[in-house]
Amino acid sequence: MFIFADDHVLPKGWVDRADEKAGINKLIAHEYGHCIQSLILGPLYLPTVGLTSFIWARSARMQKRRRVRGIDYYDFWCERWANALGERFARWR
Repeated sequence: MFIFADDHVLPKGWVDRADEKAGINKLIAHEYGHCIQSLILGPLYLPTVGLTSFIWARSARMQKRRRVRGIDYYDFWCERWANALGERFARWR
């Protein structure tokens, strides 16, 4: 598995410019967490995590809901789970 990331792909609010390497590592751990989710769920990954994550990220209604209620993108169940898995299994902790 390969995950490529640089400072241009860091989500807003994840890290300030003084700590870009930590932010990149956090992003890579998050994406690695999605890979682990895929291994755990197998063919159920796309209809559960993939679809709900896509709707959470791209739906205008969900974007408005996050903005109005002040909900962080990574508070959604599958994103929070990806963070937890990635941080648990990442080697650079």
